[in-house]
Amino acid sequence: MRYYATLSLALLGLQGCAGPVETNIHSAGAGVRDATTLMWLLAPKGGTEEEPHMLAAREAVAAALQERGFRMAEEASAAVAIGFAERPAQIGLKTGQGEALSPAKEKRLFQNCEDRMMRLRVSIVDRASGDQLYSGEAQESHCHAQASDVLARLAGYAVEDIDSPGSERKSFSFAKD
Repeated sequence: MRYYATLSLALLGLQGCAGPVETNIHSAGAGVRDATTLMWLLAPKGGTEEEPHMLAAREAVAAALQERGFRMAEEASAAVAIGFAERPAQIGLKTGQGEALSPAKEKRLFQNCEDRMMRLRVSIVDRASGDQLYSGEAQESHCHAQASDVLARLAGYAVEDIDSPGSERKSFSFAKD
């Protein structure tokens, strides 16, 4: 009887939205090795830069870059631009050649809500040449978690390869789904 009570509580806890979360991570570019000071690339007027989710994404990316030894300033030789998007996870994205850029996600067994795909992209460009030094992105699908729950993790993964980009991988963690 005690076993069934424990099992029931565990299942209720899992229904409370914690579970395995798959993060897809991709990075490209030459890497950022020499510049330790970065600046934000200004968005066009009327853009989404001042919306709450973009401000939170910017704070998360700044914190992740700081953990890796970078600092943000008003002027620097390299500029950082970010993008955050959220869409229904059952909608997949393809390239012009028909390759899956972000495949659609199917519902899991016993899942009681629709997943949303959250993607954070970080680009760093050389201000003098305009060359892209780094591009990193991380995406996860979530049923109950909000952007505020996942931005710090996405930002950490999006800048993880900043000094040696060129990888594509998956990471699994136990977090709010």
